[in-house]
Amino acid sequence: MFTWVAQRLPSVQRDAVGVERNLDKGVQPQLAALENAAAALGADKATPVLPDRVTLSALSRSGVLWRNTSALAELLRLEDTRDLLRLSQEQIEPDDELRSRLFHLGVLGLVLGAARQLGWQVFSLRPLSGAAEAGPAFELVDPGGASWELWFEALRIWKQAKIVEPYVAATAGVVKSGHEKTPDLLLIERKRRFAVVVECKLSSEPSYIREGYSQVVTYLSEIRTHFADSGEAFVVGPQELIEQPTTGVTHSGKVTFCSSETFQNDLAGVLRTVVSPTS
Repeated sequence: MFTWVAQRLPSVQRDAVGVERNLDKGVQPQLAALENAAAALGADKATPVLPDRVTLSALSRSGVLWRNTSALAELLRLEDTRDLLRLSQEQIEPDDELRSRLFHLGVLGLVLGAARQLGWQVFSLRPLSGAAEAGPAFELVDPGGASWELWFEALRIWKQAKIVEPYVAATAGVVKSGHEKTPDLLLIERKRRFAVVVECKLSSEPSYIREGYSQVVTYLSEIRTHFADSGEAFVVGPQELIEQPTTGVTHSGKVTFCSSETFQNDLAGVLRTVVSPTS
């Protein structure tokens, strides 16, 4: 098993740093130790044999060192013998934060899909990195030539405009006052002064999904205070909990709860109406 792991792991390292150069920074000493041990034992010249599950099970009960090595070997073995998509899902699914971020990215993709569905042009302006970067992530140009800003988290819209967000201003006197509140996605057309706020809610708890209502009403109200005269908001959740799109009308604008299954068409319908209100 050690021979197989020692020869198999460097290829994983190469693949990882090919995606992100410093991804292995935290484990480089361990990888170097493995390489030295493999060379000292002659494992780098031996013929590797894929370990079976019986062997891995036995070694997992042979002390901490072998238990950890066996667990690593099991993951590598799964990569070689099973569907990679299924393996990726098994690794990601227990991580709530990562699943939510991927859902967020997926909903972003649906916004771009809605734009392309309507024949809009899509231009990427910067890498996605959330609130750490200033400015919108994409520019969408509709058939009339109007430019729409698509923000991936819209925290910087306030600082860019040199405006204090109303929530921050209102809570400034509170001990340990809060940070800016930002929608997951914001689509805004400055000349029409129209905005679409999108909040992504991935959960198996209906109460958590419903919390999106107060969030998007707040976001839409704040955006309309300074950047838009009208707008709509979406709360997007899993299909299992949102069986069909439903809409409520508020002073700030319409609020629609919909699943990721219908969101692209729902959004396209709104944008089509805004761009061609008489059609």
